[in-house]
Amino acid sequence: MRNIDVITIGIDPGKTGAIVALKNGVEILLRQVTPINEIKGRKIRKEYNFDAMLSLLDSMKARYVECQAVIERQQAFPGQGATSGFSTGLGYGAWLMALTAIKIPFTVVSPVKWTKIMLAGIPGEGKGRNIIAAQQLVPNLNLLPDIEAGGKTDRCRKPHDGIADAGLLARWACSVWNPQLIQPLGKT
Repeated sequence: MRNIDVITIGIDPGKTGAIVALKNGVEILLRQVTPINEIKGRKIRKEYNFDAMLSLLDSMKARYVECQAVIERQQAFPGQGATSGFSTGLGYGAWLMALTAIKIPFTVVSPVKWTKIMLAGIPGEGKGRNIIAAQQLVPNLNLLPDIEAGGKTDRCRKPHDGIADAGLLARWACSVWNPQLIQPLGKT
């Protein structure tokens, strides 16, 4: 029987999100903040870089034919502004279209579903809890948004919660789709 590497791609689709790809739930193949263009005017506007988003997924598919993705479901919340809701939906839709166009099979998962498993037994609350979980469950994942990850500088010292979430999503997918490849969650 031939061993087949399992490539899982986790996508946190917001403007401050990220994409992480894991091989067999452990080896980091890709770690990238969501590609953004800064448009200068009276103020600097941040817009999704659709070409770069598509290129990231296309390069993964070219290198690893057998890859699959998981993306966090996005939705509008009461009290969320129209501009914010539109921006969130735009990025989410762009990632979905890119996955579809490149023919990478994907699953959409609600935040409640994956965090219930990945954050079980992790102390704290909010995004800090996700960062702690990522440090424990995907210890080789560098959470800093440095130049290598598409950040602006190598001086950043604050972990990026988008990278943490994308890494946890990829790890969740591997643990659900291919549990024989990795140790059970909570026993790493």
